[in-house]
Amino acid sequence: MDPDRVRREQDHFDKVAEAEGYSWWGAGTPAGKLRTERRSALVRDALGPDPRKLVLEIGCGSGEMTPHLAGHFRLVVGIDVSLGLLKRFRQRLGGQAAGVLADGERLPFRPGTFDAVCGNNILHHLELDRILPVCARQLKSGGRLAFAEPNLLNPQNWIENRITFVRRLRPYSPDEMPFTRWHIVRKLKEHGFRDARARPFDFLHPSTPDRLIPAVSAFGRFLERMPLTGEIAGSMIISAVKI
Repeated sequence: MDPDRVRREQDHFDKVAEAEGYSWWGAGTPAGKLRTERRSALVRDALGPDPRKLVLEIGCGSGEMTPHLAGHFRLVVGIDVSLGLLKRFRQRLGGQAAGVLADGERLPFRPGTFDAVCGNNILHHLELDRILPVCARQLKSGGRLAFAEPNLLNPQNWIENRITFVRRLRPYSPDEMPFTRWHIVRKLKEHGFRDARARPFDFLHPSTPDRLIPAVSAFGRFLERMPLTGEIAGSMIISAVKI
């Protein structure tokens, strides 16, 4: 990653860590925690839980997803560029997982080290043509990839990221940009992956009032199953296998 871009990401997430205690705004709300649990379960299932597998979590942040993975694999190794978030990661996880300060595009591991690679809300902070080859290089042949990412086709995501004056009002890092499911599937195929898939899901907003969470969750799952409304869900679960 460009050194200036790394510094911008570090500065942004160090501030988020100080202000929120989490990797992103809303992660600590009841609805935000429920979203993380669901995302983590989908990522975990896509990776294939196995006590023999060594897993790399790119952009582990303060460890929102990691506790839901630890215990299902031999070891989860989380990497992040923000020292502020990694401190919280280590406090939250203790000895359940390893946290390493590193740029996702310059990893201190040998090629083919990991059985699986994953992340939550991280690929859209990076350049796909640079990070996906890194993922492929770190994986063993047949290794699995799974990420949960925002869906650009979601109206709120599109407005907040594509309309400049709106974007300036939101708590986003300077370089992040969501993408469509078709875009990420094409990129995965270009960079040495097969069985590439991206499925939209999730209509539960982190600011949903506690009393409305069950109803909103149920209605959201109904919308996910509909051909048109499903395409504009807020998130995507992305999966693929290294050739």
